[in-house]
Amino acid sequence: KKSPSYEGKKFQIANYKIASNGDFFVSGQNFKNSNDGPQFNDIVGFHFDTQGELKAQYSVDTKESNKYSKGHGTQQFFTENSAHNRMYWFQLEIVGVAMARGKMLAYPSIGYIDLSNDNVSNFMALGGENGYYLDPSYPYLATDAETKIVFFGSDKKGKEIWFARVMLD
Repeated sequence: KKSPSYEGKKFQIANYKIASNGDFFVSGQNFKNSNDGPQFNDIVGFHFDTQGELKAQYSVDTKESNKYSKGHGTQQFFTENSAHNRMYWFQLEIVGVAMARGKMLAYPSIGYIDLSNDNVSNFMALGGENGYYLDPSYPYLATDAETKIVFFGSDKKGKEIWFARVMLD
């Protein structure tokens, strides 16, 4: 689901990346201050050309909208594929906390920006809907010059190990 565009509200930067063609990407999240601390909302990405001019703005509504996801900023990172035609955008969606283990329950959601036309794809979730969540200490490993990402996790109780490999071409 696409969300409204950025209009100069409070914004926390989550990550940034320079593409092989020199384009610059910045992602983060809108937030509002409250008595309980910042309340995070829509995820926003900015795409600048090599001269620093804004090429495109991307806005994505987080799939999870609960007290945990609103109370913590969504972790995000970018990785460019080896063909240099896509910038993959990873977002770690927060579902909750496993109270017995004190573990944040999060899963990856993956989309990409097509560098030839500056369009953003739909995002695909891995793990969360099946009851598997990322390991908070070692959530992922980038391999083969970041063309493969392996996510590590387990079920909510931590008894069944889970991993997912994503090929970025």
